[in-house]
Amino acid sequence: MITHGHPDHRIGLARLQERFPHARSLATRDVLARARFEATDEGMRAYWRGLFPGEIPDVPVQAELFDGDSIDLHGHQLRVIDIGQGDIEHSTIVHLPSLRAVAAGDVVYNKVHMLTALTDATAREAWIASIGSIAALDPDIVVAGHKRVGARTRDAIEQSERYLRDFSRIAAGSDTAEQTVAAMLELHGDRDNPVHTVGLLTSRRTTRLGGLGRFSAQTGVARVCDHGLASESPDVDAREMARLPDEKALANKSSHWTLSTGLCLAFGVLPNTYAGQADCSIARVLEIVGERWTLLILRDAFFGVRRFNDFHAHLDAPRTVLSTRLQGLVDTGALERRPDPQHAGRSLYELTPAGRALWPAIYALGAWGARYACGDDGPRVFFRHELCEQPLADTARCETCGRVPDPSEVSINPLSPAIPSARRDPVARGLARPHRLLDPLPPVEAGIR
Repeated sequence: MITHGHPDHRIGLARLQERFPHARSLATRDVLARARFEATDEGMRAYWRGLFPGEIPDVPVQAELFDGDSIDLHGHQLRVIDIGQGDIEHSTIVHLPSLRAVAAGDVVYNKVHMLTALTDATAREAWIASIGSIAALDPDIVVAGHKRVGARTRDAIEQSERYLRDFSRIAAGSDTAEQTVAAMLELHGDRDNPVHTVGLLTSRRTTRLGGLGRFSAQTGVARVCDHGLASESPDVDAREMARLPDEKALANKSSHWTLSTGLCLAFGVLPNTYAGQADCSIARVLEIVGERWTLLILRDAFFGVRRFNDFHAHLDAPRTVLSTRLQGLVDTGALERRPDPQHAGRSLYELTPAGRALWPAIYALGAWGARYACGDDGPRVFFRHELCEQPLADTARCETCGRVPDPSEVSINPLSPAIPSARRDPVARGLARPHRLLDPLPPVEAGIR
């Protein structure tokens, strides 16, 4: 049962049906209408393709219409309830009375920052009422749409209500979106995904963005101009964004979509530039490679990792973050994305000349870490200039020929005796043998679908 129309709750249907061809997916009429709109709108499709490159099927898979109010599953009744407002209107939940369980979709979040950007104060009060309706079912198990691994399920109801009340109170008393975000992080800083959404609808400032497709294509990471802050305008307010427009209304809407002030922490409330440091080349480089995971992505690209699934298998970075970082490196010219000839619809990421020029810096950071940050663990590998058959010095220079060799002339080699690695993914296993940098590693077959 698809609980609401946001694509992250249905884009996996194609993969599920590949594995389970007789499985059925269901959705209520309003949920299905919203899902169909988001699946066919080019702006929405561009946004989600940016988050999940190569994972969005060209032909959207949609759920079947469900017109009933319950499903019998092996003698257990599953009640499908149109709960109303969650982080989007027309949300549904599934109640399993025999287990005292509720699949709450995105009405309840569990230790994850909540998507408030598409709500105003009135919508949040309706959302709180929906949470109250779930609480009235007195469930022992609450399955949240977004949840921290290991978080207690029962606490999620009360915590979600408290979060929304705190947000509305703080937003009403704040002069800027930055104040709201800072206060929410202070109160709820223990929640996962601080790059998720914290938004409020206000008319204090206005920043217009082009249609969502252009917005996502230009930013890749949903980093909005002027620190990602936008607000109410006469064109379309945040609640209208959340609604499903009919075709006639959609045709009459302005091509400018307006996002709520402080739309989300993910959209860069903290600037990605260093104020007053524009004349410093180090500061400019940090704007490109200084974000979490970026240097490790570059490291793996030198190791020969080229596919999204392979990066994910080796790094364990959240998929949305990984997609964001890869797109950023493509946008800044360090990586090049090209079609994967072996897998239609997928991409390869390869270092450009500018990216390859980072090799001495990447190597020097690794050498410094092995000496000063690894303690007794020490390095697990060494790098050798294959033409001279000599290890590299800490500066990436070959002490035999006296030059810094191109990475294509360098191999990575496990120390002998090898120090066992804690990782057992296919990329790590490939690096357990001598391997020439930039030579493609075998793909993570389990990740290619």
